[in-house]
This record gives sequence, structure tokens and C-alpha cells, in this order.
Amino acid sequence: MAPSKPSQILGKREASLFKDLMKYYETKAYKKGLKAADQILKKNSDHGETLAMRGLVLNSMDRKPEAIENIKKGLMMNMTSHVCWHVYGLVHRSNRDYQEAVKCYKQALKIDKDNMQILRDLSLLQIQLRDLSGFSDTRNTILTLSPGLRFNWISYAVASHLAGEHSTAVSALDSFLAQVKDETMKISETEREAEFVKSEVLMYRNEVLMETPGGEKLKEAYEDLCSFEADALDRDEWLWRKGRLELKRGMYADAEATFLSMLKDGQTEDYRVHAGYQCALLKLEGEKLDAMMALDGMDTPLAKLNSSLTPEQKAQVIENYDTVLLPINDRSAAIKRIPMTAIDPPSLSDRLGPYMEKALKKGVPSLGSDVLRLVSVDGVRVTDPEAVRAHPVYEAVRGLAADLKPRAPEVWTCYLQAQLCEAVGDYEEGIALLDSCIGKAPDDKAKGDLLERKARLLKLSGDIDAAVEAMNEARELDKADRYINNKTTKYLLRAGKPDEAEATIGLFTRHEANPSQNLFEMQCSWFELEYARAMQRKGDIGKALKKFACIEKHFEDFADDQFDFHNYCIRRATLRAYVSTLRLEDHIWNNKFYVQAACGAIECYLHLIDNPPSAEELGGEPDYSGMTAAQKKKAKAAARKKKKREEEAEAKRKEEEAAKKKREEEAANKKKEEGGDADAGDGDDEDDEDKKPPPSEDKDPNGIELMKKDPRAECEKFASSLRLHCPHLLVTWLKTFDVRLSAGDHEGACEALEKATDVDADSEEVWARVVRLGMDVKDKTAEGAAVEKLSALLGGVSVEDFVKSKASKAQGLSLLWRCAVAEACALVKVDAGAEAAKVVLNGGAESKGAHLVVNCVKAKAALEKMDAGAAEEWALLCKKKFVRAKCF
Repeated sequence: MAPSKPSQILGKREASLFKDLMKYYETKAYKKGLKAADQILKKNSDHGETLAMRGLVLNSMDRKPEAIENIKKGLMMNMTSHVCWHVYGLVHRSNRDYQEAVKCYKQALKIDKDNMQILRDLSLLQIQLRDLSGFSDTRNTILTLSPGLRFNWISYAVASHLAGEHSTAVSALDSFLAQVKDETMKISETEREAEFVKSEVLMYRNEVLMETPGGEKLKEAYEDLCSFEADALDRDEWLWRKGRLELKRGMYADAEATFLSMLKDGQTEDYRVHAGYQCALLKLEGEKLDAMMALDGMDTPLAKLNSSLTPEQKAQVIENYDTVLLPINDRSAAIKRIPMTAIDPPSLSDRLGPYMEKALKKGVPSLGSDVLRLVSVDGVRVTDPEAVRAHPVYEAVRGLAADLKPRAPEVWTCYLQAQLCEAVGDYEEGIALLDSCIGKAPDDKAKGDLLERKARLLKLSGDIDAAVEAMNEARELDKADRYINNKTTKYLLRAGKPDEAEATIGLFTRHEANPSQNLFEMQCSWFELEYARAMQRKGDIGKALKKFACIEKHFEDFADDQFDFHNYCIRRATLRAYVSTLRLEDHIWNNKFYVQAACGAIECYLHLIDNPPSAEELGGEPDYSGMTAAQKKKAKAAARKKKKREEEAEAKRKEEEAAKKKREEEAANKKKEEGGDADAGDGDDEDDEDKKPPPSEDKDPNGIELMKKDPRAECEKFASSLRLHCPHLLVTWLKTFDVRLSAGDHEGACEALEKATDVDADSEEVWARVVRLGMDVKDKTAEGAAVEKLSALLGGVSVEDFVKSKASKAQGLSLLWRCAVAEACALVKVDAGAEAAKVVLNGGAESKGAHLVVNCVKAKAALEKMDAGAAEEWALLCKKKFVRAKCF
């Protein structure tokens, strides 16, 4: 390394101040740190490390432009300082530019390769970015430099495991355990913590053995697991793992005994244990075993494999439940319910009758949902009303509900029957049943349940305003119930009443804050998503984009929250939970809230591409050039009124802030007076780092800045995010197609449709987009590759023949399919508008999916584009079906 320049060497006093500067930064005394840096720079104005540290302090004080300027200047003054490069990396990390931060850390390590702090910071970013091989190498370097710490051994083992080096991970853990056994390394200060750490390390080591590819270590994993039974503190997980290993090794009798012991220990309501027990009874193996052991919720192999099991296998499982498990706990709901998933309807009534009667007498509102799960095929619930009506289990449940009415409470019997009516689309009958017993409810809680179910049926029947009234009436019965308050909020948003919705949910937020701001801080994604959709329906694209952006920010925060666990979990030795968290974070962007927000944002930006916002909508002055004198006068008057309203609102906000600040000051002064001189301190109130900063003001509440962004670039940003994280979802490729077609990228649109076809070849949305692409290519000049790919999607026929082929089979299609075919017929001019509309009109009201108002509304919108008379005819048909609906 080249010797430091004279200007980079500090005198004794300045060197002491620099140490103070480092201490002030670490203790978050930023104002003092800034003073110390300024004192150094008075004498050494070109000292690179001080400039860099001054920038780091400014960055922590949220003075980012000035911070970057100082750091870059410091780096220019001393390019050979690892401190300057490290600081530059820290600032990049705080700005979430992790790739650049990694580059800075690596540059710093070229200067000081054994700097432990930089190595640790680099390893954190590598695991954050899932650079697993780099993470493993860095942890190996740290371990080599400092092998006497428990933390470093465990970190290296985890890094090797995540990088797929299972044998290396096991070796590292073995070395660590050997040192603990030889007492050359202290595992913990307390005996209790030492026992916990040892148990966790042993369980984690066993997990690594289990996950070794190819099942090569299953025997070793089983023997290892049995060897530390006495040291395993997590007994339930130990037994669960033992049962899984026995199943994988074909030790079915042992596995049966293991899972039976778990059920005897009180885990009768854990469906995971029931799944393992059934796998042992059925002697499943291979991929089928792995699939059944991965089931979640209330799914079991008995339900999922129902159609493929022989009568003897079903009888064996049911007999075991009756003779072995039921005596263990005759009050267990799971033990009584699980056999019903495999019993045929004639025999089902004998078991289901007592089960339903007990629940009705206790007043269990979820009974309907519970028994309707039995209306399924291989564990998948049947949802189509006609299929539900024809299902033998539904007939059995409906008959039992009628038979039990004289013996069970009328209120809950009617509630159950209303749920059964909902399942088959008889909304009016369900509403009538609920109306007949609301006045007979024994208490407000029961009445609230009845009103909530009524609100749901009203919503499904198309009368959202009446649904809101019913839900709000239920809310009024128990204003302390957060759940019913949230449901009322959601219904208000669906009814297009965002202000009332915000006021309602505001009852459960902090009163001193703006409800929207408080909900953002609580990361309340469901509200923001519903609010964004409500704004999108109203055409307020700015506010819709604002809420979609809030949801995106939440998921960025979720990803950044991993930083809190990288060190903590290793230090506390919660290794299994840590690895599980990392794997969860790998799929966090698959979450439905993010997917729906990204799709909504794409739709909004595509709308802005087709309908660019005016200058007035973007917060500027309206364009007066094309107006007449009268129009100009009217527009200017409206602009003045708008400006006045905004000024009044701003003045009111400032007045409220001033009043709040005054109250806080008065309260602080009063507290100080009461505390006297004892709490006065040393009078140095310069640093307020310990005080919680006030919430930052939202400078763009209406999303105007989001509307100013390049809509095409934003569309591509969200679409690429969906492609990266959710390639298995159909909506990913549909939105990718929409973005690429809008940009005129026919080849990219073809590729998106190919991927969409791989996901769901029977989707009407994919089919409709193939037709759209075909017409767009036909009208415009397209490259040869796009034409070839389109030809493959069309099956080698013309767009017209492609549409005619599907139109000839329209009578057997669902309502949404019929709409897609009718629109395609009109688009390619296979039929005139009126003729194309007949695809929907002839039998559409009785087709699959026509029991949902939302689908019928979509059909009406599609018909309005083709033929006004057909749309009116469809509206009359729907009005007869949904007598309460106001949208026809």
C-alpha cells in the first residue's frame, strides 16, 4: 500500500476528535458528530476519512444530497482508504442499492482484506442478495480469521447448507460440537441456554442430513435423530421428524406408532399429524408420499386420494379412526370429521347427523363452511352451483338440516340453511330465511352473525348498498369488534364510498394521526388494495397508483426486514426458524397482495398511455388555448375555486399542527416543572436522537408525481417483477402480453402467450389475447419470427377460422368464455354485432359462472360494445335473475 499523503495524516488532537466522531456516529449522537467533523476539517479540509464520516452522519440525518457530495469528495481525496470505501458502501446500503454497496465493500477489502467489520457487512449483503456461494466464501474467511467464536462456526454451517454444500455444513457443525464436548469452546454463559443451543444445533444438523439430495443420508439422519432423543428440547418436532424419516424409509409400522404417540400426546387437531398417520396406514411411497406430507390446512390423504383408494383401504383407515383414535379423545372434532371425507352419502348421514346437531345446539356459525367442504372431489371443493346441487353429499346435508330443525335452535338451523342456499345460488331464499330469524336471535352476537351473512347474500345478489346497511347494522351491535369493522370498511369501498370507509376504519387507528398514514405504518395491505380498486373504478388514477405504490413499499420493507434476522437468529441459535424465514422471504413477492397491486398498477399505467392526463390533472394550469371565451371564463373560475379550497385546507392543516405543537410544548413544560431540577439534566438539549421523529408528511397524497412518471417504463418495471417472482401465475403472462402489445412488441407478446398457454391452455383470457394479437399483426407489419409464433398459437389456421372453430362450440362454454367468443366474433367480423351477441344471449344466463353478478356485469359491458339492443335484452334477463341488483 502506498504511504498516506501528508494531508491524510491527522495531528494528535484531530485524531482524538476523529475517534470521538466514530463514537458519536455509533451512539447516534449525530449533531455532536457533525461538530466534531467540522472541527477536524477546519484544520484538515482535505482529510478523506473525515469527509466520508461527515457524509455518513449527514446521511443518517436524512441530508442525503449533501452526504453523497461529502463522501465522494472524501473518496477523491483518499482512494486508498478502506474507511472511505466502507462508508460509501454503508450509504449505498441505506439507499437500498445493495449491488453497489457490495462493490464498495469488495474494494475496501482489497485495501484491508482482513477487516472483520467489512467482512461481516459484506456477508450480510450477500445473504440478503442470495449470493449463496459468495456468502459461504466470506463466512469461511471470517471463520479462518476468528475460529474461537461459536457464532462464526454456526454461520459458516448455515452458509454451506444454503449454498447446497450439505456435507461441508455437517462437518462444520461436527467440528463445533467436538470443541464443545472437549470444552475448548464455551457454548453459553448459562446452563439453560447451553441446553437450548445444543438442542437446536443437533436438530439443525439432522435437518441438513435429511435435505441431502437423492436421499443418500436418510439412514444416517434417522440413526442420528434417535441418538440425541434425550437432548432434543422440541419434543413435538423431534417426533414429527422421526415419523417422516420412518415413512421415507418404508418403516410403516414404526411410523404409525410414532404418529399415534403424537395423537395420544394431545395433537388430535393437528392435520399434519393425521396426514402422517394416514400415510403410514396406506403405506404411501415416493412422490405420492412427498405430496401428501406437504398438504396444508384441513387436507388429508384420505380426502385427496379418495377416488384412487380401494374400498378396503378406505375401510382400513376409517376403522382405525373408530377403534384406535376415537377412544383416545372422543371429543376431538378432527377425529370425528376426517372419516366423513371418505364415507359414501348413504352411510354419511349416520355420522354427520350427530356432528351437525351438536354444532347447531352450540351455535357454531362456521358449521356451514365446515360441512360444505365435504362437497368435494378428491379434496377439492365443488363451487359451481349446479354441480353442488347435484352432489350427493349436498343432498344429504340439506336433508339433515331440515330433519334437525325441530330438535335444534331455529336461529342456527336457518343460518345453516342460508349458507346452503348461498352454495347453490339461491340468494333470495337465503335472505328470506335470515330475515325470518334475525328478530329471534338470543343475543347481539348471534344477531351480528345473522346480519353479516345477510350482508354477504345481499352483495352476491347485486345490492351492495343494502349489503352495506346490513353490515353496518351488525357493526353497531359491537363497536369493539375489529373484524366486523373491517368487513364494513371493505363493503363501503366496494360500494364506492371511500370517505365513509376511511372514517369507519379510522375508529381503530390512532386518533392523533391521519387514518391513511396510520394504516400505511401498520402495513394494512388489504385496505390499501381495496381503496386503490375503488379509486380505479372511479377513474381517480393518481390515488389508485398511490395505494398500489404503498403496497409495493410494504413488500420492499418485508424484504429489508431480513437484515434484523441475519445476526440475531445465528446469535440466538434459532437456526431452523432462520432458514425457514429465508425460504419464506424467497417467495414473499408471490403474495397475492403484491401480485394484485402490481397488476393494478400496470392497468393504471396502460390507461395513462391510452389516455394521457391533462396538465390540470397533473397539478398544473388547464390548457386554455382551445377554449371559447365562455369556456375559458368558466375554467378560470373553477381553477380559482380549486386553488382557494387547497389554500384553505393547507391553512387548516398548518393551524392544527401549530395547535398540536403548542399542546405538546405545554405538556412538556408542565412535566418539567413537576419534575423540578432533578430532571433538568446538564442543560445540553442539543441532541434529540432519543426522541421519536414525527411521521413524515406525505408530499404527494393524490399520486400526481406517480402519474408524471413514464407509464411505459413503469409498466415494464412491474411486469418484469412479476416475471421474476411469479412465473407460475397466469396473470403474470397476461399482463406481460398487455404491456408488450401496447408497446408494439409482437414477438414479445407471442412469447408471453406461449408461457401463458403453458400455465393454463384452457383460459378464455389467453384465447381472447391470441385473437387480439392476430388482428394486431394482421393490421400492422410484423417480423417473421412473430408471424411464425402466432401461427403456432393459432394452430396453423387464420384468425377467422380460429374464432369460428370456438364459436361453433359456444353452447357448452361458461359465461366468461361466451363473452370472449362473442367479442372475438365482432372483432374479426365473423358475425355482425347482433349475431355475435347471440353467443351470450342464447343460454348464457344458465351457463357456468352466471350465478355471479360480477360475471353478468362483464357480459353486459361486452354486449354494449356489440349491440345496444342485445345489451338491453341481457339486462332484462339478469334483472329477473337478480331482482335486487341495481347495475342492470
